[in-house]
Amino acid sequence: MTPVTDSFLIKAKVTFKAIKKTYQNYNGQGCVFGIEILDKDGSEIKCTLFNDIAEKFYPILQTGSTYEFSGGRVKVANKRYQRCDNDFSLYFDYSTEIRKLEDDGLIGDAKLNVTLIKALKDLPEYSKIDVLAIVAQADETETV
Repeated sequence: MTPVTDSFLIKAKVTFKAIKKTYQNYNGQGCVFGIEILDKDGSEIKCTLFNDIAEKFYPILQTGSTYEFSGGRVKVANKRYQRCDNDFSLYFDYSTEIRKLEDDGLIGDAKLNVTLIKALKDLPEYSKIDVLAIVAQADETETV
């Protein structure tokens, strides 16, 4: 899949769904949210949905569910704003069709890149990691 790909059909599981956010820019008000999807080969890709497309698919897409995705645009990924280890990302538009499928068990779960907290200082900026921790004590929140 590259930016010159003009059609695709992907069977994938939603591994992450962001909260839908509203924004204001020179075109007016809009909304956006993103998902990350995983295929049977273990490849993940970030997908972004704006405005009417976001409103249409936000209530339909659920983390852990499997779908068939077609239509949209392939773009070079901005690695600064995505967690997936993929050179490309998808932008769903009016040509996008999404159909929910039954889970046939062929698509696993996202793989974690577990990193020790003490190792964080040695990682390059914008590294993609997963941290597993146990909260031993929680104090009152404070403004900093």
